Amino acid sequence: MSGSLRELRLIVVATLLAATAACSSSASQTVSAGSGSGSATQVAGVFSFGPHFSPRYLGRWTMSDRFARSCTYIFENEPMQGSTRIAAANPSGYCTRPFDAVAGWRVIGRDIELFDATGEQLARLSPNGEDNFFGRFRGPTLRAEVILRRGFV
Repeated sequence: MSGSLRELRLIVVATLLAATAACSSSASQTVSAGSGSGSATQVAGVFSFGPHFSPRYLGRWTMSDRFARSCTYIFENEPMQGSTRIAAANPSGYCTRPFDAVAGWRVIGRDIELFDATGEQLARLSPNGEDNFFGRFRGPTLRAEVILRRGFV
């Protein structure tokens, strides 16, 4: 009886060790996108950019100005091509120029920063109510006050 109990314990311990090793080797991997400035870690299929990323901001956002120029983006949980510190922002539908230049986003403190495909900062927007951000867009052809709102506006 004590031999079979000992054998059962060994089987349980071996199974737990194997399961733990399998989980730790596949749950986290470092992904380099070539910038060398840091790393994005993928855990269970979701990228984490350290202090520059928050899953709270994932999803659809619309940026507009007072002249009715606008663009709707999908803030993704994957890195922008060529960067490990900026997440991808993909235009969704029609975007007026120059708002169509936005290719990435990240969180700095309570602010959201928007970037073009080369990593140049286009805007730093500060909170202005729940799921609203306000700031100055500084594109190559336009400088304007903008509002970024969650959803399609």
